[in-house]
Amino acid sequence: MNNAKIPATGAQYARLGLTISNGVINAIDGHFNLGEMQQILGDEKLVENATAKIVAKLLAIEIDPWADQKKKIERFYKSNFNHIIDWSTTTLPEYDKKFPRLEYVHAGFNCKRYITAYKKKFGDDKVSSNSYSQNPDNAIDTQQDRPKGNYCFAWAGTIEPDTEHLNKSYDDFCNDGNDYMIPKEGIIAAFRERFETGNMLDVKGLTRFHALDSDGYALGMLCYDYDRFNVCLGLRVNRYPVHGPRQLKLSKTA
Repeated sequence: MNNAKIPATGAQYARLGLTISNGVINAIDGHFNLGEMQQILGDEKLVENATAKIVAKLLAIEIDPWADQKKKIERFYKSNFNHIIDWSTTTLPEYDKKFPRLEYVHAGFNCKRYITAYKKKFGDDKVSSNSYSQNPDNAIDTQQDRPKGNYCFAWAGTIEPDTEHLNKSYDDFCNDGNDYMIPKEGIIAAFRERFETGNMLDVKGLTRFHALDSDGYALGMLCYDYDRFNVCLGLRVNRYPVHGPRQLKLSKTA
């Protein structure tokens, strides 16, 4: 179907949508009472996604599980950097329900570039004044390896660090074979969360990065004074119940 030389018209798509909706109505007519229908409509996104999967299977269409995330990322980069993303040059990680949030990392943007855009969007006072927060690049001595060029990663998308990794010190997780957020990835995740929802990450806890400064202190991030993004340092052996790393999933070819 996707090999047709002449694109389908808007009217044809509208007619197909009406036909599908009529089929759905005919199939469910009389099967739900008022209360049951209100419950179903209480999560319209769930119904929309389920319907899309059924229709895609019926019409032999392959659905991109990252489609919604990619649209949000495109808006984020266009709004804050006037940058248009070319997805054809970037390999995406395989979709995993454990890591439903996707992020795009621009190889040409360092931590400072993201921090500058963050301050432009939310105000200079929304980033802590310490040197680690103002220019995290200068604080990084070593960090977990990443692909060269632009790349994407998936993560849990939660406000607080991964529950399964709480109370772990840097020494606990640095050599366990998993990929965890490094400073630039944490900045991007926190920036986009605040951009889209107004919420901040690490309101109660602290994200421990897979990165060290020149003195061997582990870098991390947290929400400071309720509304300021903050990059901080801590002893690599420290363990706290609400602190921990955020695990990532990188593309297989990354």
